Amino acid sequence: MKRVFDRIHSWIRIIRNILIGAWIFYYISLFTWSEEPLARFMAGLKNNIFFQILFVIFLMTLIANSLFSLIEHKKRLSLYYILISFLPFGVIIFFAGFFLSAVMRNDTLILTGKDDTIRVPWSGKEYYVMDVKPSIKKNFLDIELEGDSPILSHEPEILITDFKKPYRIGVYPPVRIDGTFFHILNYGIAPSIRLKDLKGNIILEGDFAMNLLPPGNIDYAFLGELPYRITLKLLPSGEIKKGRTVAKTYNLDDNLYELKIFRIKSKNEPGILIKEAVTLKPIGFDNYLLEITGHTYWVLLEIVRDDAVYLIGAGMVIIFTGLIIRLILFIPLLRRPSE
Repeated sequence: MKRVFDRIHSWIRIIRNILIGAWIFYYISLFTWSEEPLARFMAGLKNNIFFQILFVIFLMTLIANSLFSLIEHKKRLSLYYILISFLPFGVIIFFAGFFLSAVMRNDTLILTGKDDTIRVPWSGKEYYVMDVKPSIKKNFLDIELEGDSPILSHEPEILITDFKKPYRIGVYPPVRIDGTFFHILNYGIAPSIRLKDLKGNIILEGDFAMNLLPPGNIDYAFLGELPYRITLKLLPSGEIKKGRTVAKTYNLDDNLYELKIFRIKSKNEPGILIKEAVTLKPIGFDNYLLEITGHTYWVLLEIVRDDAVYLIGAGMVIIFTGLIIRLILFIPLLRRPSE
């Protein structure tokens, strides 16, 4: 009976080691050929049933190996064995949480601005955006653009409410609201565009969230269902000179952009450039007048519901405790004089 027991235990260890080696090989391959190996790995674990089956088998080998070890030591079960079991127990909890996080996590990205309503897809709960404070400087110099956050006066934030209580959300750490985590992933300015016909009738009006910062970025937008695409690029408002140093000044309130208008047949084609101008005044094209009247701000929120994160956290705490315990138990062995 013991021989059968040992053989089963041995095969469980072999399967576990093969799976660990396969995962390491797969991850290294992704790391070599992909810029985001962890994201690719998590996506595979979330969407690929073959990945999920292999990971469950891996978890089962960890559990079975721990159970077999427990059975082997049942006659001499002691406080020592219980203490050294913290580490494998924590590893099992950590990987179980990792798996549950991959397959059950809900997440979404929502582009929003002031006075918008945010709806969380999996809960249906809605939040009203009271204010957006991206903390972007309205005046800055091009020579300031070499720092980590040269155009920010401080961390951007957004103020939302569930109509009962306000919540202030920044970049980090995420804010937990009713079990769901919110944080700002990106931010920027949204030029306010008004399009009229030659009679003065407003055809289109709104704020267009565009990635125009830092200066030099070029982004595009479509004018509703009309056959046009526009590109914008933020332009300097002037220059200042001090000695031999010349710096370009930017003022967001000047609404000064390089504008290009393309006529398109579909949104997938580059189109034909029909107008290129600077937005100092309304720009006419094809019986339309386009004007930039100002700007507002947008933020990109990452919203996540991941209850397994608590299981992962518990596993990490138990692993850390197990490592400390093993270190404490191992130190006296090093101090024993050799016979």
